[in-house]
Amino acid sequence: MFDNDHSCGVETTGPLPLFLHAALRHPEWAVRERLWNKLNSWLDTYGPRHNPEEVESVIRNFRGTPLEPFCLDQANLRAAVFLARLAFTRKEGQTRIRINSLDNPLSRGGMVLTHNLKTYFIERLVSGKYTRSPKTHWVFNPGREPEEAKYPPSLPARGWIGDHGYEASIDVGDLDAAGWDSKNISIPDLLNHSHLVGSNHSLIHLGIDAWTVGSRLHIAVARPELMIRLGPQIASPEGIWIILDQHPEYLESAKISLHLGISEETPKPLTAQVVLGLTDLGGWIHTSCGFAPRVEPDLLEVLNQWGPSSIHGQKPQDLKKAA
Repeated sequence: MFDNDHSCGVETTGPLPLFLHAALRHPEWAVRERLWNKLNSWLDTYGPRHNPEEVESVIRNFRGTPLEPFCLDQANLRAAVFLARLAFTRKEGQTRIRINSLDNPLSRGGMVLTHNLKTYFIERLVSGKYTRSPKTHWVFNPGREPEEAKYPPSLPARGWIGDHGYEASIDVGDLDAAGWDSKNISIPDLLNHSHLVGSNHSLIHLGIDAWTVGSRLHIAVARPELMIRLGPQIASPEGIWIILDQHPEYLESAKISLHLGISEETPKPLTAQVVLGLTDLGGWIHTSCGFAPRVEPDLLEVLNQWGPSSIHGQKPQDLKKAA
């Protein structure tokens, strides 16, 4: 019954589940609230289509069935509301998210919430009438115990408008991952296998350029027609998102997610986040979002010292005592 069914959802390769896990489970109330403030401010920049009150109301009022009741505690309800609002933003473009009951340790079953806040039920019992759930859905399984994972590092990056159009520079000198040493980066592979989020086209197909100088990787939107097409979005607060990848066939290989938001000639900091393979924490959260809020180094250090593996078995009621 308790099989390896954590694959029942979209592949997760971004750091978001790690930050959500800490926002729910870190023993210090101040750390949890600081993370929630980061998460909510970051979500607001995406322009969510639903406010938290209406999403929470729909989830609260869902009861499941007498055989498979649906319940969430307050902490996991907060996470479910956040994930649903994020899933239905224009950037993420999801039409469904499946949210499981807190008492269900499997990655099957649960409530499906649609982008127009309608609901229906997926049964976890094999003998049930409605048991199918597409693996393309986002999924939240609060009944599963998250597995150990490392917090991926942020990379020093900056962007500006210059001779190469909209240009970003990422320092990969300290990135301890195979294939990302600046001397070993394959530019043809990078351009062929990297993509603009929301587009099915590779960077080379779009006409985005890349090269290395010393320890820095440069990405540029330089072609006039592409600058005209993408320029307004790049210069907006929303910006564009690029997933940099050289080896898509290897899930465990490191990728870099780059948030490109540039409106000035003076170099400004950008967010460049290493993306690791399979960060669903053992099927706890499935999300195709490759990004997460940018957190200060001191907060990241606190999270690295704690880590998901250090609090296995700790329940929400224990957190209240710690606060």
